Amino acid sequence: MKFCSLFFYYYFHISPLSHQHTPIFYQAYEDAVLSIELDEKNVKGHLLTGQALAELGKMEQGTEKLKLALKRMTKALSLCSSQGLQAFEKDVQINIYKAKKTLWLKELEIKRTEAMNFYKYLTVILGY
Repeated sequence: MKFCSLFFYYYFHISPLSHQHTPIFYQAYEDAVLSIELDEKNVKGHLLTGQALAELGKMEQGTEKLKLALKRMTKALSLCSSQGLQAFEKDVQINIYKAKKTLWLKELEIKRTEAMNFYKYLTVILGY
């Protein structure tokens, strides 16, 4: 293959595959953190930070990012109530419920994996 065709093959076929799982969530997280740094009482900034962290947390093994996402979304909810944004509170609450469900499912998956590993360990020890 020619260099030009190799370049286009990589650029349009292989490169997007490497970013398909986290296409814009890192950039969205960075932008939302920047908006929070500019204005600490920015409700949308806290919500977007939480949403981006929740999406990133879905793709990782641990639950740290999901817990941080819940913390950010809870901060957004408290800012909504203090600023009198009742129309926005429902949207924030829905996102909190989604993140809690994702966290619960992730923790359930971790517990199941640990139980299976313990079962495998016992079968090796006991010789079954």
